[in-house]
Amino acid sequence: MNGYADLLQATQNPWVLFGFLSGFLSVAVFLRYVLIAGGFYVLIWKWTPGFARKIEKATPPPETLRYEFAWSALSSLIFGVFGSAGFILWEKGFTRVYLDWNQYGALYPWFSLALLMFLHDAYFYWVHRLMHVPKIFRRIHRVHHESKNPSPWAAFSFHWAEAILEAAILPALILIVPVHPAILVIFLTTMTFLGVINHLGYEIYPRWFFRMPGNRFLISASNHHLHHSRVRYNYGLYFTWWDYWFGTHDSQDSAKLKS
Repeated sequence: MNGYADLLQATQNPWVLFGFLSGFLSVAVFLRYVLIAGGFYVLIWKWTPGFARKIEKATPPPETLRYEFAWSALSSLIFGVFGSAGFILWEKGFTRVYLDWNQYGALYPWFSLALLMFLHDAYFYWVHRLMHVPKIFRRIHRVHHESKNPSPWAAFSFHWAEAILEAAILPALILIVPVHPAILVIFLTTMTFLGVINHLGYEIYPRWFFRMPGNRFLISASNHHLHHSRVRYNYGLYFTWWDYWFGTHDSQDSAKLKS
């Protein structure tokens, strides 16, 4: 069989197929989350190599880790549903996903990865600021901020409504940006990887790293930990420049936590 149309013909029920695709992708997203978050949890939290610097002395209690894990599992389900929607949009010919790596030139796929990250970071910054409107924060975003001293398991720990907003960007991006499926996989894996690092509770980048030109614009665990502790600053996902441009970079400066 070839694609969604053949699967639909085999099942004769689009909702059954949508449920199957959603379930399959939800499991895939959840396994990616468990492998990356779990890998960092074992490497950094259990083995604690010398290069990792604990940001807070306190360690979250087991119930907090279970809380983060449970909400992350729900978020994975929602991400899988939106991934299924993106697949169907592609099958119907509505997206800009292409299969020939060289269709736009050999270097374009890497440019598209950078563009996806730039657009996603902009979207995340403004959605994140929306989440901090007091009424929305109390009803939705507080779920994520229950992790005041976050662990790797907090990376996907969102209220279901916030998870929907987080997931909606992917189908939107593939409607407007020509992208190869391999780049999508790299993009989504990078998103999870960096999301886990941001919530690690340990600073793993060496001190000299942030003295290199341009690296101050990269978000680290120290930078995002300030957001969880001070709430009104450091809203970015990948880069700090949105915070610098719009006056929300922490006045304490995350470098103090890297010293």
